[in-house]
Amino acid sequence: MRYNSTKVPKTERITKLIEDLYAKMPEIESARARLLTESFRQTEGKPLIMRKALSFAHILKNIPIIIRENELIVGKNLAEEENYTIGDKVDVYGKEFKITGIYETGSIFYDSAMYTGLSKLQNLTDNEEKISSISIKIKKDANLTTVNDKIKNEYALSHNILLVRIPYWERDKITLDMILGSTYEVREAG
Repeated sequence: MRYNSTKVPKTERITKLIEDLYAKMPEIESARARLLTESFRQTEGKPLIMRKALSFAHILKNIPIIIRENELIVGKNLAEEENYTIGDKVDVYGKEFKITGIYETGSIFYDSAMYTGLSKLQNLTDNEEKISSISIKIKKDANLTTVNDKIKNEYALSHNILLVRIPYWERDKITLDMILGSTYEVREAG
């Protein structure tokens, strides 16, 4: 039997994949293994098929989202509006990013956004060490006002920020004298 030893030319895509493979160090992501172990510990005594299904659900619910260098994940609404698909390249602040995921939360606000790594975005916008907002996922049965107040209180205390409580129904009637007087709770951090 005779074999053809003629070299097959590589496409541009294959050449790029090989370059990317050798250009990056392999990354180990331990989250999946940790979550699998957690689930198997919690489901001891159940049939193996059930444990596997429950571990898969546990991983999907708790795995952190990883967005690598020059990658974006895009909300479903934005993807539909702009006709984006996975693999598309988009320009953000003069830098090219590849769309590696499209997500859906059910929120018009979040599903109309795109996300990349925080340090990358801070660098692109000349805002190193700064953030403009934080999104926090809370449990369905949590009291939003209580969680919100706890976050504000702890942040204000840890950053020595004066915290003034103003009922929302009084917001449009507030004067500086009222804030500095004793009408509302004024508390110094620390």
